[in-house]
Amino acid sequence: MRPPGGINLARGKAVHKATEADNRCFIDNRTRLDVEVLTLIAEEKFDEILLKEGLFIPKSKEGDRDKIISKARSEVVTSVKLYAEMEKDWEPVSTEENYTIDIGYPLPTNCYLDMVDTTNCIWDWKTQAKKGTIQAGIQDMFYSKAYEAKWGVRPSFKYCCLILTQKPYVDIQVIDPIQDYSILDRYVKA
Repeated sequence: MRPPGGINLARGKAVHKATEADNRCFIDNRTRLDVEVLTLIAEEKFDEILLKEGLFIPKSKEGDRDKIISKARSEVVTSVKLYAEMEKDWEPVSTEENYTIDIGYPLPTNCYLDMVDTTNCIWDWKTQAKKGTIQAGIQDMFYSKAYEAKWGVRPSFKYCCLILTQKPYVDIQVIDPIQDYSILDRYVKA
């Protein structure tokens, strides 16, 4: 049995579930879900995670368990509302697409693309308590290389960060998915 994830993982999964439902609705019907429906979907997913998967809280914070869960639930709602403000800016063609592909590395690459739009842009949702530096990661390189191998088109890549500070906001970070994949190759071979 797998150990339970932390509060950030539960929050992220709940928001992803709502964005997936909204994007699926748009792909199938060319309509968007109301923010109230999105919020309900996210809250239900959050509750499901707590019930079925459990929640890891460090021993030093066990006494604050209810407070931590309440704050995370509030952040889920805030994140969904931020997402709903932005949803009109893109047209998804796929959502939560999961595939494994051989791109020439010792192990196959597994991709879980949050959304791809009509311009071959991969969007990846992040819920964060602060603005982070995702520029140093390699997720965008893996996903871009795998997408190009599968579809024969070099995608663009954007992180849509739902920042949960005192005044929540959306930060869209456009990532150049590396003109050549030599950096990714060095990571994999290291």
